[in-house]
Amino acid sequence: MAGVEGGKVAADIGAGTGFITEGFLRKGLSVVAVDRSPEMLGRIRAKYGSPAPVDCRLGTARRLPLDDGEVD
Repeated sequence: MAGVEGGKVAADIGAGTGFITEGFLRKGLSVVAVDRSPEMLGRIRAKYGSPAPVDCRLGTARRLPLDDGEVD
């Protein structure tokens, strides 16, 4: 979590169950969680409720579902 600033947007690539996502949220960041597994993204959605403070997206490290400059 070194050097992160609240109010920024972070990407958690390969988010899994959202362990890193949780740390980002605690630091006041918005999070885009990317995982190749719909099931893992479902777990993150269930963990944070609806509307979720996390933008969950299906993708891989080779095919990131992010626009240039979308995350800090």
